[in-house]
Amino acid sequence: MYHEDQKCELCDEHAQEHEHEEMVMALVNSPRTGMCGYDGPAEPPY
Repeated sequence: MYHEDQKCELCDEHAQEHEHEEMVMALVNSPRTGMCGYDGPAEPPY
């Protein structure tokens, strides 16, 4: 989550209390974290 242009992580307790619930997302441990989830053809046109 980003707040005032700063990246921040919240524990489960504080995530539930955050005033902007729609901004909270789960942080997962994945080798694809930060990668695009596009699964279409690898050659243009995409």
